[in-house]
Amino acid sequence: MLRRKIDIAFTRARLAILVDGCFWHGCPEHATSPKANAEWWRPKLDRNVERDRETTHSCCPRAGGPCRF
Repeated sequence: MLRRKIDIAFTRARLAILVDGCFWHGCPEHATSPKANAEWWRPKLDRNVERDRETTHSCCPRAGGPCRF
């Protein structure tokens, strides 16, 4: 089982809420690419997006995953 931190938990409903910032989580509509030190930032931000996918697929598989905002 993956260890992840959630932002808000409704334990009785077994519901996890994850609040994703556009920059850190690669929002396709609002994210921007850093111009300074881009070769360092790109792998870091790509890994965040990959980790988000892993979390979504492993967390609450019967319920379709966590709620993301």
